[in-house]
Amino acid sequence: MKTMKNFLLLLAAVFSFASCEKDEDKIYLSSIQSGELVATESTVVLSQENSNDIVLSLAWTKDALQISDPALSAIDVTIQTLQVSTTQDFSGVVSENVETSLSKAYTGAALNALAKNIGANPDVANNVYFRLAAQTGKNMIPVYSNVVTVAVTPYTIDMSLGYILNADKAETGVTLYSAASDGQYLGFMGATAWYNFFMKEGDGTVWGNDGVTGTAFLMSSEESSWNFWFPGMGGCYYVDANTNKKAWSALYIPSLTLTGDVAGTMTFDRPNVKWTYAFSAAQAGNITFKVNGTGRLYDSSTGTDGSDSDANLGIETPVSFAQNGENLIFGGEAGNITVNVPAAGECTLVIDLSNPKQWTVEVTSGSAEPEPVRETLYMLGISEGEGDWNFNNYLRLYDEDNLGYAGVADVNSPWGYQIAIEEGNWEMFINWAKAMPMPER
Repeated sequence: MKTMKNFLLLLAAVFSFASCEKDEDKIYLSSIQSGELVATESTVVLSQENSNDIVLSLAWTKDALQISDPALSAIDVTIQTLQVSTTQDFSGVVSENVETSLSKAYTGAALNALAKNIGANPDVANNVYFRLAAQTGKNMIPVYSNVVTVAVTPYTIDMSLGYILNADKAETGVTLYSAASDGQYLGFMGATAWYNFFMKEGDGTVWGNDGVTGTAFLMSSEESSWNFWFPGMGGCYYVDANTNKKAWSALYIPSLTLTGDVAGTMTFDRPNVKWTYAFSAAQAGNITFKVNGTGRLYDSSTGTDGSDSDANLGIETPVSFAQNGENLIFGGEAGNITVNVPAAGECTLVIDLSNPKQWTVEVTSGSAEPEPVRETLYMLGISEGEGDWNFNNYLRLYDEDNLGYAGVADVNSPWGYQIAIEEGNWEMFINWAKAMPMPER
């Protein structure tokens, strides 16, 4: 209003000067003229598949003060607010957002979240109404544009799962679980050393590191965020990602020990996120045991320093499992776990942590399953003679029985090269083909 008052005083001075020169010269300032709003679509059906696509765009003309003399121009002090509601007269819940441009585009995820926030029903078509409100000040009566109606069919937003994305923000099939859908996502992950990732919520929000050096476990949903990364040890991690606290943690579990009717140290099957233990059963029937271990917790208080000493940074933390019906629970004191041995002879105890909603334990007949045959080997350090250390050059499996791999690659590398057996894993190599030092990545 101060700006408007100054404008009116200035305009009054102009009028005064003009009246001295010629009384019949008058300049008129009219009220705001409403703009026109248009939409690219009249019907939008939303799904997870089009959540990242632009599904609806709006555009409008500028609402502005009008002045009678074309040689003069009024100061643009209009405030334009885009209003959205499921009620045609905007008497219900209204989403309001001040706009500074003349258009707005919605991705499927953004429009789905908007529809949810204004009370639209999922999985059915809802009339969603859009209009612009223009004001010259917050205490002024707004002028409205025409109302645009779009039939929007939202999908149900499941906030119970956090989807793990790779560095390119593509889904990996790994999830974390929020039982109360309250923004705290928990679960186990089998990670390689320095594995990096993003996490996407059900409403499409993508979380990463806050992008500040030295704050490895703080979270941000800004476009400029970095990816999360694990410490320099590959293996089993219990992950706690809390979007409300904007912090996450990684509890590294190097080993688990069995005591009771079976005793020994379990082996972690990282790709399948399972702990296994092979043993010989004297007879069929139930066995009872406990599972304990000592982990190291990495969070915002510890960080990671990017070297082998990461193994000493984490906070020593006891870990254990207990039984709850047919499922396992993690944390607290170790409890007795009872499972059935189907037959005497070679057996394998399997603790399956791959499903964050349900951790299970069972005994299967036979020894532990062999590791699946890898389809690809990766040649690191090969890139047209430049020695580029990435996983872009590979050999393909052609003889499964004899584990034969073949491919074509330029091996003219000044640093030599390594053959890795798993994409993204900088720890597992077959051998050096040329004894040269490996440059820093």
